[in-house]
Formats: sequence, C-alpha cells, structure tokens
Amino acid sequence: MSAAGFFYQARLALLLCMDYVNRDSGVEVAVERLDDVSFERDGTPIELLQTKHHVARVAELTDHSPDLWKTFRIWAEAVEADPSLPSRTRMALITTGSAPAGFSEVAKRHPGFGGLIASLPLVSVLGMIWLWRDRPDPANMALHAEATFWFVLPSLPMFLLIPAMLRGGHSFWVSLVVSCILTVALYSLMAWLGPRFGLRV
Repeated sequence: MSAAGFFYQARLALLLCMDYVNRDSGVEVAVERLDDVSFERDGTPIELLQTKHHVARVAELTDHSPDLWKTFRIWAEAVEADPSLPSRTRMALITTGSAPAGFSEVAKRHPGFGGLIASLPLVSVLGMIWLWRDRPDPANMALHAEATFWFVLPSLPMFLLIPAMLRGGHSFWVSLVVSCILTVALYSLMAWLGPRFGLRV
C-alpha cells in the first residue's frame, strides 16, 4: 500500500469516528485489522470498509474493475469464515474512483435498453447462488427455480397496465399502486390455483 493510501484510510477513519462519538461511545475503530477500516463493539465488527485510493490514474467502478472484484473476494472470504457476518455487519466500498452512469441515466437516454437491464433476473440469480451455497440440493434448487418461473408470470401484467394507464392520463403513482395491487391479487391467485393443477409453488 502507498503512503497516500494509508493516510487516506486513517483520515477516513477519523472522519467517520465523529459520527460514532455522538451515537455510541462503546465503538472502537481499527485500521488494517479486520478490514481496511473497521468499527467494532466488544471485538465484533459492526462495519467493515474497503478503501481504494488512486492518485496517478482515474479509476472507474465497472464490472471489470479490479477494486470491485478484490473487495468481493475479501468479503466472500470473510463471510465464508463467518456466515453470520452479513446479517450483523455493514460492508461498504469507499473509493476515490468514479462510478459510471447508473441504470437511471441509461434508462433516461435509452428507455428500451434501460428496460432490458431492468428485466435481467439478477435478484433471482443471486438468490439461487446463496440458496445453493447454504443447501446444495439439486431437487430443492429445481423446485425453487420452477416456482420462480410460475411466480414471474403474475408479475408481467403490471408492465402492460402501467404504460396503458399512463397513456390514459393517470399519474405515475396511481398507475404504480393499481398495478401493484393487481400483482398481489394475481400472486394470491397463483398460490391458490397452482397446487390444484399440480404445481409446486
């Protein structure tokens, strides 16, 4: 680590300490112990921070960013050693690099491409990864994936109802609320009808 990077960690730790001083005097701060910067109570981490400092180059946080993947590796190793860590510890990456335009910016410029990004089943994929990690059972995973498919179907009409209501002059919030109510009703219908047709939902 460079001297600039170390001083960045120390200054960041001191800055964030100011918040804890006013809220919880029992919290301890450490640099390069459990993480780059960590806040602990009675030896138990409550906040782990990865810090990335760049001087000679401009870094960007993208899916090709070494900073991002190094951070994920460090956190994954920590979670492997203590699976309860995510449920009681806040983990964050703080960097001097810049983040590219997010989904909202893409959607504003290219609505169709933004819709493609929004449709990616990232939550479902991550959920399956964590389920497999906790319970590597092929039969259970097959049931989970199949149930996910059947419950996706009742959520689809809302993406047709919202544009129809917006074009009909209704406000965004009214369109969203009505569509959510419809989706909940369709979910309930699927949960009730599915088993009667032999579906495991």
